[in-house]
Amino acid sequence: MRWACILLLPGLLAACRPRPKPTTPEPSPKPSASTAVPSATGPEQVARAIVAELARGEPARVFARCNAAVQQALPLETLAALWPGFVAELGAFGGIGAVASERDASGSDVVTARLHFERSPLELRLRLDPAGTVQALAVRPVASPYEPPSYVDPARFDERELVIDSDLSQCGGACRTLPATLTLPKGPGPVPGVVLVHGSGPQDRDSTLGPNRPFKDLAWGLASRGIAVLRYVKRTKEHGAKLSPDEVLRLTLQQETVADAVAAARTLRATAGVDPTRVFVLGHSLGGFALPRIARQDPASAGFVSLAGSTRPFEDLVRDQLHYLCELDGKVSDAEQATLAALDAAVLRVKQLTPATEVAPELLPLSIAAPYWLDLAAAPPDELLRGERRPFLVLHGGRDYQVTAPDFEGWRRALAADPAARFKLYPELNHIFVAGTGPGSPVEYERPGHVAEVVVSDIAAFVLGGG
Repeated sequence: MRWACILLLPGLLAACRPRPKPTTPEPSPKPSASTAVPSATGPEQVARAIVAELARGEPARVFARCNAAVQQALPLETLAALWPGFVAELGAFGGIGAVASERDASGSDVVTARLHFERSPLELRLRLDPAGTVQALAVRPVASPYEPPSYVDPARFDERELVIDSDLSQCGGACRTLPATLTLPKGPGPVPGVVLVHGSGPQDRDSTLGPNRPFKDLAWGLASRGIAVLRYVKRTKEHGAKLSPDEVLRLTLQQETVADAVAAARTLRATAGVDPTRVFVLGHSLGGFALPRIARQDPASAGFVSLAGSTRPFEDLVRDQLHYLCELDGKVSDAEQATLAALDAAVLRVKQLTPATEVAPELLPLSIAAPYWLDLAAAPPDELLRGERRPFLVLHGGRDYQVTAPDFEGWRRALAADPAARFKLYPELNHIFVAGTGPGSPVEYERPGHVAEVVVSDIAAFVLGGG
């Protein structure tokens, strides 16, 4: 399960977003005095020191640099397995490359460092308080140059930049707009259009995951088939560092995803060359979960496409995913068992939340504050879809370990009364709709691939046929 922490940590620790310190954090293991590490003189020096300590096999020194929340999310035994896992998958370490830092709105330093390995580089991302203590730690693949799939014909479309204005009052009004890209087919219009809505976590407009860019595949593939596509930078990617701690505490799915998706659909309908009566909204993963809310708030949308959209409570998905990853290698270590037990307890806290409950975010799954969980529970997708009659296309990958068969069946039940709903399962595809074999695992996200052509063709047929 050595790669699980790499893919889960950006969500678990939300490295791009400031978080208030808990008032009563859970206890975590304390390093001995011999492993205590004094603060370095600057954030970039801390990053270099952490890389050196990991490479020398000194995880206890790195552990000593972390605050209680990071130590809880990344136990010492798990931290010790990180570097050997990198070397096993990526080859020998070739040294640290460029290191850069910037200060966010909370006064913390966000540091990124390029780590060179024999077969592929990685990016280390840290958030440090003024004393140099690690508040968040994530390791992610470095994006490689994009090579379009064979089903794309760049001669058939143009791209230009747009701006989406969601009229949200976050950051004192400084976070209203989002940069976006319009991919518009050449030739006479108007043409139908699709808005792409991200999954969980801070994401760019291509929904980049390692060397994969599924939203770019979709945009270019659909535009090659005569469909305009609007994709944008997710709010928590573009503005996350600007949110105040209080705004982070109050964040809900409405501010994170729904408002921007509705504004994007409105923007696409107002775009020259696009038929405003044929604009569809496509949501991936958490974006799919948000589609029922988007549908309620955007009656002008012509229809909806769910790619790996979840229907079960989000906390159940988080729990089931981590259990799957811990058990993937056929054994669960003591450290992993402790992590699972802590997550199970956090999930139970979510189930017991009420508006009057006071729980520190660090004691809830993914360190997400209570208002977010209460908001999700207050509007389950099946209730929101009652009475929906617009076209819905629900697509699911059979090798998806993140959003699984019970979610796909949940869509069938929720849309049973919608005569325009369509469902399709692709047995060989994973969570980002790239083909593979065997049990799904995080490792395959590090391999370059493309959204399967059949998925693009099925979406195009749905949109061009009016749903």
